[in-house]
Amino acid sequence: MLGDTAYSKLQNYERTSALRGVARDLAGELYFTDAPLSARQADQLTEIVDASRGDERGQVDWEYILTEAKSRAVLSPAQLAVLTEKKEQIDVGARIYVLVKSWRERGKATPEK
Repeated sequence: MLGDTAYSKLQNYERTSALRGVARDLAGELYFTDAPLSARQADQLTEIVDASRGDERGQVDWEYILTEAKSRAVLSPAQLAVLTEKKEQIDVGARIYVLVKSWRERGKATPEK
């Protein structure tokens, strides 16, 4: 019904739907600024996020994303600054998660009196 090209596009969209969160979050951060994210930029950023995972579809590689977004000139300097800040927030959140998890595990390992 869709044809090969449209079906391929649909499959790609469905495969990358979870990865669109990076572009969606960035678009939200930039919505009321002088440099809102365009639909084309969001698509390009999603492609970069997908490629950052490598062939094995591992974790998102933020250094790759920032490097590629800058080298491909997908984002303006102001947009790139916001994306960099977003990456730093994610890094801090990940560190906090590790610390809390470690703290909880130590609490479980302490013998009760």
